[in-house]
Amino acid sequence: VGEDPRLRLKAVGANHPGVEWHEDSTRKWVLYNDPDSSQGGNDNLTWKNASDTELMELDQDGMLYVSSKIIHLDDTDTFINFTADDINIQAGGVNMMDFTQNDASQDEITFNEAGADLDVRIEGDTDTDLFFTNAGTDRVGVGTNSPSSKLQVDGDITATHITASGNISSSNQIISKHLI
Repeated sequence: VGEDPRLRLKAVGANHPGVEWHEDSTRKWVLYNDPDSSQGGNDNLTWKNASDTELMELDQDGMLYVSSKIIHLDDTDTFINFTADDINIQAGGVNMMDFTQNDASQDEITFNEAGADLDVRIEGDTDTDLFFTNAGTDRVGVGTNSPSSKLQVDGDITATHITASGNISSSNQIISKHLI
C-alpha cells in the first residue's frame, strides 16, 4: 500500500535480486539478476526452471541467449533449433535449412536436408526465377520455374570449355563442330 504501485526488489550485500514463482510449495520458475562470467561478469536477467537449469538470459547489452529453441507461439512445428555448432530452421514440420559448422569435415548450409518436396527459389533484380530447384522432379532451372530436364537454362550460356559424355543436340543450326 502506498503511492507507488510498483514492486521493488532490493538485494543486500552480494545477493542478487530475484523472483521465484511457486505452486503450493513447489518452485516452478526463477527469474533473477545474475552476473555471468561467460558474458564478462555482466549482470543478466536470467530465467531458470525448477531444477535450476538455465533456460534463457537477457544481458545488459540486449543480447538474448536461449538454451535450445525459439518456437513460434501456438505453432510448435515452426522453430529455430540451436545445438552444438548447428542451427536448424523448420516451418510447418519441414526441415527448411540447416547450418552446420564441423571441425572434422566441411562446413555447410543445407536446404531440404530431410528430402521433402521443398522447392528453392532465388530471385534476381528482374528475374523472379533466377535459380530454381524443383525437389518433386529433381530438376534445376535457371531463368525458369518449370525445368523440363535435369538442368534447363532459359537464357544465354557462356563457357570456356564444355565436356559431354553423351550426345549433344541442338534445335538450332550447328555453327561449328569439333570431334575429339
